[in-house]
Amino acid sequence: MMKRCIYWIFLFYPFCLLLGGADDTQLWIKSRFVRELNPCLYVHYDTEVRFDKEIQGFALRYDELVWTWKTSRCWDIGFGVRQIFQRDNNGDLEAGPRALIEFTKNWEITQHQWSNRTRIEYRKLEEEFILRNRFKVILPRQFTQWKLSPSLKEEIFLKDMKELNEFRLNPGLKKTISNDVAVELGYIWLLRKTNETWYGSNVLHFELEVNF
Repeated sequence: MMKRCIYWIFLFYPFCLLLGGADDTQLWIKSRFVRELNPCLYVHYDTEVRFDKEIQGFALRYDELVWTWKTSRCWDIGFGVRQIFQRDNNGDLEAGPRALIEFTKNWEITQHQWSNRTRIEYRKLEEEFILRNRFKVILPRQFTQWKLSPSLKEEIFLKDMKELNEFRLNPGLKKTISNDVAVELGYIWLLRKTNETWYGSNVLHFELEVNF
């Protein structure tokens, strides 16, 4: 019982501290489709739509295609492109591509699944490079009769590869429905820097993953 309590505190205490200081509430809905081409190569297609302004306005949508090679037991390398459709500062719709390359290290300690992903993006609309680093841990325990698996993700964004301009803290609960289908519900504490000012958002995040 004590260990279970520690897990819940580990997952949700950080965002409980931050929940009250947000400037906006958002909803992000994501679908991921994964196809293994051979034991060392797989491809995934992601599509996500985001709503901001207290979940009343369209913020952006993206479609992303990434090919990933498993170069070793621990390391993956991915190449891909993301097409963005978003609102600019004037509320007009704009679209543009983002090329990306990513390196992911995966390992296991005491049955906890750990990963660290470093992604470099070139954003055509902004004409800038972004360095992203995401740390993720999946806990081995499953909770409730629905067998929910808790996880925690933390990601930073560096504008022009050096200036911190975004931070995400993302606890979540994942439900595996079958060998090929899973859903995840999470919360994201989002911090973004705009015109030298930091803004915070509470984000409710839903994700569907299908392997075929």
